[in-house]
Amino acid sequence: MFDVQEAVAVDSEVQSTEPAARIIIRPIRPDDESDLGAFFSSLLPVSRHRRFLAVINQMPEALLARFARPEGPGEVALVATAHDGSKESLIAEARFVFDASACRCAEFALAVQDAEQGRGLGERLLRSLIRRASDAGVNCVYGDVLPDNHVMLGLARKLGFSERRSPADPRLLRVERALSAV
Repeated sequence: MFDVQEAVAVDSEVQSTEPAARIIIRPIRPDDESDLGAFFSSLLPVSRHRRFLAVINQMPEALLARFARPEGPGEVALVATAHDGSKESLIAEARFVFDASACRCAEFALAVQDAEQGRGLGERLLRSLIRRASDAGVNCVYGDVLPDNHVMLGLARKLGFSERRSPADPRLLRVERALSAV
């Protein structure tokens, strides 16, 4: 269940399947950098490969610093954190980056911790990205997806994305959605 809190920081709260935990979706902050590194390290190798379309075992510190500090209105990054009363854990990350070469489109990417998949968190994150991209005047969002990433492809279809071979790499599929209908 999602309880959207549109006030102040536009955070979103999700009730966890665990009665003692709750999940909050919020914009990333610079102080999330170390938790972001721990999150990416916690992903199974196949999940990291699906997120980055490459084999990455350790995130470079410069990339983590960059990911924790979105640059201007053309870049949005959200995280989902689980709270059990005494500690907070980063369990998902999603972002879009404006692509100046693609006619006012933005590229998106997201990852959800393996143990947290299948609860609608990825859908909630992608819907939030779509809304924020539309609010920022972006005309379309797209992402390149590995053909064996059936969960992401299914989510994209559910949210009205079209699908074709990626012009950047024919081994990938590109999912794309115009935002005029948002």
